[in-house]
Amino acid sequence: MFLPEPGSNLIGMMMRERSDVDDKSCGGHYFSDQAFCNESLDSSLESSAELGPDEVPGLPCNTFCCFVVGRQTVAKERQSEEASNAIHIAMAVIRLPEAGSDILLVLNAPIVINPDSTAAVNAGSGQRSRYKVSAELLKAMLRSFVIKDFGLFGA
Repeated sequence: MFLPEPGSNLIGMMMRERSDVDDKSCGGHYFSDQAFCNESLDSSLESSAELGPDEVPGLPCNTFCCFVVGRQTVAKERQSEEASNAIHIAMAVIRLPEAGSDILLVLNAPIVINPDSTAAVNAGSGQRSRYKVSAELLKAMLRSFVIKDFGLFGA
């Protein structure tokens, strides 16, 4: 799989449905939750929008899906704030109430890698520009995303 930059990664998570969070708020909720779990020093949500059926054609037509873009400042492996990196987050939230699940697909890519970060060992340090393609890359992945077996959800 092509990722936009060394130090980028794609994470897929299957979460128990958060019925207490409405569709309109779910993107911001999961973005904030991820910032908390990442122990982000700073985060900003730049955009959140619902995706239409033509953007996720492999999902049932009644599936709600939203797309979130933002930034976080995080230190890897519990390093100090001085070694923190700026990362770009592109996240898709796929809500499957009939399966009692929410699926999160998160593509993160470095914006700036601090020379003191452990990430600099493999990815090098400095300003990056290729993170700018990560949102479109994740959207392209969504166009071919299919759930072949809903038994995965225990349904």
